[in-house]
This record gives sequence, C-alpha cells and structure tokens, in this order.
Amino acid sequence: MSITLASITPLAARAVAAVALWLQPLQQGAGPAPSGGAAAPAAQPGGAGGIWGTLIPLVLFVGFFYFAIIRPGNKQREEQQKLLSSLMKGDRVVTTGGMLATVSGVDGDEIVLEIAEKVKVRFKRESIASKIGAKGDKPVSKSESPASSK
Repeated sequence: MSITLASITPLAARAVAAVALWLQPLQQGAGPAPSGGAAAPAAQPGGAGGIWGTLIPLVLFVGFFYFAIIRPGNKQREEQQKLLSSLMKGDRVVTTGGMLATVSGVDGDEIVLEIAEKVKVRFKRESIASKIGAKGDKPVSKSESPASSK
C-alpha cells in the first residue's frame, strides 16, 4: 500500500509539499531555503565585518564588565583586608551586623570586642565592617568644623 499525493486531502498535500521543499536543501548539505524559494547566497569570508565584526563587540563587552564590576570589587576587597590587618586594641569598630564596639584584644583570626562596660564578645575578624576611630578620640561636633579651626 502506497500513499500518493492524490489520496491525501488538499491541505495535507500542501503541508507535505512544503516540508519536502524545506528538506530538499538539507539533503544537499545546505540550510533550509528561504520562504521565497530561492537559495540564499553563501556568506563571503571577510565580508560584512568578518571576524572583527564579531570580536570587537565581544572585547568591548568583556572590557566594560572588567572596569565596571571586577576592578572595583578587587579594590574594595584590598581595602577591607588592609582594615582587618590594621586593627589594634582600643580601635572603635562597626560589625557587619551594625554593632558598635571597642577592640579589647586581637587573637589570630578572632577579635575580642567590648560592646558595653565589662561585656566582651569574641568575633571573627571578617565580621568587622569598618573602623570608626580610637576609644580616646573625641567625636567632631557639628559646630566644630575643620574650616572654622583655621
């Protein structure tokens, strides 16, 4: 039993013909033919920008991400490492949780913080977000600005 185009409904016949037209270039090693039926011209090497038309946007994209994201992140990490290595007894610090404390001891990768009078807590060195100043430092009030002291 063989199926011929005459035995299939007209709508199915059109679908089979369209698929056959589409598959014909694939059997010859080319891509599918465009809807107009004519074969598309092959891309010329070096034409329409060639490899440089692809590489230049890619290089610009990578360069943008390096200067916008990676480089600032590395600088911030370096500054944080400097801060953590320079912590000494008596420094006022802020933890990553927002707690204000005074460094009362440094022991390897742990720091003993005094959060209230005679209340000491051990923290990992990495949990320090920033340094405020030393315990004996006088905070600058709004009325005493550096410009008015000259």
